[in-house]
Amino acid sequence: MADIAESAGVAPNTIYWYFASKDELLLALLDQANSELLTQIEVLAQEADGLDRLIEHVLSASRKNLALDRTVRQRALASDVVRRWRMRVHERFRNAVATSLKAINPDIPEPELVAEAAISMVEGAFDYETPELSAERIVRHVIPLLARRKECFE
Repeated sequence: MADIAESAGVAPNTIYWYFASKDELLLALLDQANSELLTQIEVLAQEADGLDRLIEHVLSASRKNLALDRTVRQRALASDVVRRWRMRVHERFRNAVATSLKAINPDIPEPELVAEAAISMVEGAFDYETPELSAERIVRHVIPLLARRKECFE
């Protein structure tokens, strides 16, 4: 916090007037960074052909923020405030993906569950990718199958 205060040109205690902890400062920065991304994803989810663009948008953002995403997931294990923030953002992602899945296949059973699986798959794909098998390749292959093929749900 002292380094941040010095960079901002204020006394270290000044930051604590606005943020009770380092976690709250981190989350304020993440809210600012994620606001546009979440809004774009929610807009794409409303479009009938939005799933492919939504996937590309999420993949691009995930790749760009990979280290930060991993840090937040790890920090959520120890911090209630980070865990609550992560769940709130996760819910917005899940709802957007579920909306997009329903736009493609109105008969999709349990779209929120399928969306949850898709989000988990994206996170896992980035955690375990190899030079031969990128996260993007895995996601681009599996999510459309989840969205379009009813036998995936039986």
